[in-house]
Amino acid sequence: MPKEMRDDTAFHDRIHAYLPGWDVPKLDPSYFSDHFGFVSDFLANAGASSGERRDSKLQQGRLQWGSQLSGRDRKAANNTVNGLLKLLWPNPEMEVPDDALSWAAELALELRRRVKEQQASIGIAEFGTVDLSYRHRGSTERVCTATSPSSIA
Repeated sequence: MPKEMRDDTAFHDRIHAYLPGWDVPKLDPSYFSDHFGFVSDFLANAGASSGERRDSKLQQGRLQWGSQLSGRDRKAANNTVNGLLKLLWPNPEMEVPDDALSWAAELALELRRRVKEQQASIGIAEFGTVDLSYRHRGSTERVCTATSPSSIA
């Protein structure tokens, strides 16, 4: 990444999630097909066609983000959760189980935490400790991750 982008915390704040390559297992040749398979255009179209229908379910009181999440954090977490749920439950009429919604929220916050850590490594004075948390159906707030500049170094 060019230095102008690498050191720009505002640019990093617009990245919804970060998954480093070393966290992803290598693809084995047995994963690939010798025949027809999904085309990425099809998956993009399927996700776009489901549109806002899935998004509205999250905002009906099932999932609430913690008070320390900024507007961009909330948008990033919502988009990540919605994307995961659209892949696993493409039919918007299907009910997403509570444990699956919690799993998606925790994964979204973990991926967002990595973005916050990158920001903290660039500007320690500006980005302090942030607890990324959520509450599911009025239960107690669940802190998934904590970001602190001292843990970055």
